[in-house]
Amino acid sequence: MSAMQIFDFETVPVRALMRDEVAWFVAADVIRALGLTNPSEALKALDDDERAKLNLGVAGKETNIISESGLYTLVLRSRD
Repeated sequence: MSAMQIFDFETVPVRALMRDEVAWFVAADVIRALGLTNPSEALKALDDDERAKLNLGVAGKETNIISESGLYTLVLRSRD
């Protein structure tokens, strides 16, 4: 796993990392950047191979991450 990188989508930072040679993005950042209002529903729309959980080391809490394919799925389904 590579170190976390931060990309700016307009004014919203989106954290990303490489995991098994695949780009993964922190789901909460992507959802915020796209202006989606229901994160649970947004993640349900993704296939199992497009989402995962990762411990980012913040109090042992797991964070939802989405693959590059999952990112494109959310972008294409976004109305904005």
